Amino acid sequence: MKSTNVSQSQISRILQNRDWQLVTPERQSEWQAFNSNLLRFNDKSASDDETTGKAVTFAYCPILYDACKEIDSLRQHRAFKELWAWVYRSVYSRVASKDDADEISQQVLLKVYQHLHQVNQPHSFLGFVGVITYREIGAYYERRERLKQHEEELLHEQDEEFIDIAEINQTSNYDALLEKESEMAQEELIRSIYQCIPQKQRRRAEVFIGLVLLGKTVSELAQEFQTSLRNVNLMYFRARKDLIKHCMDLIERTIKLLSS
Repeated sequence: MKSTNVSQSQISRILQNRDWQLVTPERQSEWQAFNSNLLRFNDKSASDDETTGKAVTFAYCPILYDACKEIDSLRQHRAFKELWAWVYRSVYSRVASKDDADEISQQVLLKVYQHLHQVNQPHSFLGFVGVITYREIGAYYERRERLKQHEEELLHEQDEEFIDIAEINQTSNYDALLEKESEMAQEELIRSIYQCIPQKQRRRAEVFIGLVLLGKTVSELAQEFQTSLRNVNLMYFRARKDLIKHCMDLIERTIKLLSS
């Protein structure tokens, strides 16, 4: 690079800040190639800090690309480690969680490795990686949207079942019982439900009672307990399972007593 524009110390500082270690003054062949690339870029550019950073990227990309192709070598391992850091920063700033960022970054690096042969301009290698990165981020949001729509449709169907719970109860044993019994009888039934469901799962009993006896909807209970619609539905079905198990155990014990 032209000594009148940017010093070697500036270049080294930029490489160090980015943790790019594939070129150092000690590795003369790579350092010469790197500086040759810098000269090509700077012939047509100003020497301000932004342009200097772009020039370093332009010069480093071919070396990074070549290292990615060195199968089972330490330089290949180092190159993909640097790519991971570059990709992960970009992905994590755009997605919801570290786990999602990890998954997307892995997919990006896998596709980069699979399509290395398609790189036509090594100087733009990180641009090539960037295109794959943005495509994977787009695919991630498309998957999230499809999953969200699917869950909403499922929960809507389940919610509709409970919205009409009063109508359903008109022909159910619960409704027949509530019509004949007093408020004391309803309280006794609630106490019985709490006894049938494990104490540590009290919230399940509250959800079951709310839906079946009190005529509340899934949405109302989700708001009351500050949880999701899905969690409310799960608690209802698990409470129902607990009650069935308790009844079956009671029947089994009764049969044993009658048979003895």
